[in-house]
Amino acid sequence: MIVFWEDALLIKSGWVTGFHVQNWNEKLQQTSGIRFLPPTISEMLRSAALPPHHKDPFDLLLIAQALTHQMTLITKD
Repeated sequence: MIVFWEDALLIKSGWVTGFHVQNWNEKLQQTSGIRFLPPTISEMLRSAALPPHHKDPFDLLLIAQALTHQMTLITKD
């Protein structure tokens, strides 16, 4: 869910063009076994308490979700 939010903001700002988040979201939900995890308030607070290794609040929220759900996070960042 966080990735869609971040991508939508990048498109709105003009950093990304020619890409439709809504189409990607719908196709992904229809064709994959991916489980979407909306961020919780608890995860948001946990992300704010993390050490400042990443300046991007979206990255911190992804890290907090991975920690909360004991998941491995793979990213190019």
